[in-house]
Amino acid sequence: MTAIEIINGRPESGGYKVDASRGGHNGRVSSEWFSRPDDEKYLSLSELYASVKGRAARSQTRTVKSAAIRVEAHRDDPEKLAFILPDADAPVAPTHWSFGQLASLVGAPAAYLRQLPAPLAGINLQYGLTNHRAQQGAFEGTDPAVPEIALILVLKADMLFKWNVGDGSSEECTTRDGNISLVPAQTEAEFHCRGEHEILDVILPSAQVSALLDEHGQGALSSFDPLTSATLFRDEILRRTMMQIWHESARSGATNDLLMDGLTYVLIARLLDKAGALQCPQVILSLSQDELSRLDAIIDDRLDDRLTVEDLATTLDMPRWTFSDAFKATTVDTPYAYVTSKRIDKACDLLRLGDMPLAEIAYACGFSSQAHMTTVFGRVLGTTPGKWRSEVRQ
Repeated sequence: MTAIEIINGRPESGGYKVDASRGGHNGRVSSEWFSRPDDEKYLSLSELYASVKGRAARSQTRTVKSAAIRVEAHRDDPEKLAFILPDADAPVAPTHWSFGQLASLVGAPAAYLRQLPAPLAGINLQYGLTNHRAQQGAFEGTDPAVPEIALILVLKADMLFKWNVGDGSSEECTTRDGNISLVPAQTEAEFHCRGEHEILDVILPSAQVSALLDEHGQGALSSFDPLTSATLFRDEILRRTMMQIWHESARSGATNDLLMDGLTYVLIARLLDKAGALQCPQVILSLSQDELSRLDAIIDDRLDDRLTVEDLATTLDMPRWTFSDAFKATTVDTPYAYVTSKRIDKACDLLRLGDMPLAEIAYACGFSSQAHMTTVFGRVLGTTPGKWRSEVRQ
């Protein structure tokens, strides 16, 4: 969401023309004054006051969804750029200040954008407004209905959250990093966020998505309804794809357009897959004994090193999310818990058989420090490494 000042009655061409020769009566006109944009050049305080007062009288403030703003620019006029707001009768020309605010909102340097032809600057602004990343504090508010599907990824949060997308308020729940929500097209969404959070919005044009679903026989937009009903869901493929769309949105060019189209297709396909899985959960296959043996071998070989879930999944040529589900279905443990138990077993062997210092044992077993090993021992075995060694030797 972003608050935008709308100036009624101002021509799209924008800019306040001044007579720079009048500065000669003062002896000189500073270079700083000359470097300002036309709508910030004033020769007296009375002119500045009259301009600000007149603009305030003609202004109104609206709160609109940033993704609903459309940037208008034409190749035949490389210096003209305007914004089309929801339900507006005519395009709105940005002031120097509002252009800077929008550039800051989408994470683009305003000074650089001003040097670009309007169509190219418009492309960058439109990508940023459509795929918008924002930090927000606690708030309660309503996003207006727009003709696009909004996919919201929580980048950073640990707060209570609930919403209402027309079917009643959801139960209050805790949202954390990686949670995703989907707001259908033409749907007003009321949000209640109880803490600071950082989110990424990716907006999908509903008309194009609907046409794509129809072309491939995948039903209507209502196919995504299970995701909306879930309020919050998690999916590693969706998270990574949304983040890549965000990073790629800062670039432009034919190859980038092709890449963005491909990422959008991946996003839509995965949303369909996830929605189907919520309706009819898929069977999780177990790992074979050979696959478990390969995992044990790499864990034993790299126990003194940092070992991630991605490392284990790569060993079996499996995606992380598929591997984690299959591993837990086979061993009942998560990969992290399984590796931790291996580290504790090795630490116990070293404690039992020798007088190696505790700090060396910790590093030899892959713990980040002696304190880390002590914390894990206390959580799993209910004692410290030193006490465990003394008790075993007695």
